[in-house]
Amino acid sequence: MKGTGASRIWKSEIRSTKFKLKIQDRTEMHKTIGLIGGMSPESTVEYYRYIVHEYTRRFNSHNYPPIIIYSVSFEPYIRWPAEGRWDLIAEGLSDAAKRLEAGGADCILIATNTMHIVFEEVRSAVKAPMINLLDSVAEEILRRGINKVGLLGTNTLWRWRIFIRHLSAQKVSKL
Repeated sequence: MKGTGASRIWKSEIRSTKFKLKIQDRTEMHKTIGLIGGMSPESTVEYYRYIVHEYTRRFNSHNYPPIIIYSVSFEPYIRWPAEGRWDLIAEGLSDAAKRLEAGGADCILIATNTMHIVFEEVRSAVKAPMINLLDSVAEEILRRGINKVGLLGTNTLWRWRIFIRHLSAQKVSKL
């Protein structure tokens, strides 16, 4: 997936100005990143790979931050949206976020676009800051001075119009 639009979005999420990992010297203790994954192994792997490789590239060091991955079973996250059970999705992802927080995660991110539909519910379940893909994408678009973008996503993502609403609030329109 290297170089795909999806990987560029994921990369924007990690670079978010909402929660930057402050690294002043390579010997300091890193923040631990919690990654809610499993809602496609491909995106989970891509997030992990990007964090590790980007840290190594930027700092010429393999002393990247600890990453805890909580991989949910994908099947319910396919079934629940079809059944309109977003309450169960929010509950399941909130549980995953709580487990990551209890395991020592200093920040948490959801490794899939569609599940950001319940981002606010998940964020309210934990004290650790969460990186919001929508904020990160909007920040990157605005940073580049772009005001009209093309979007790709799942049918569910389009039905909920989550990206469109979020970007419209930032004065960015879709093609």
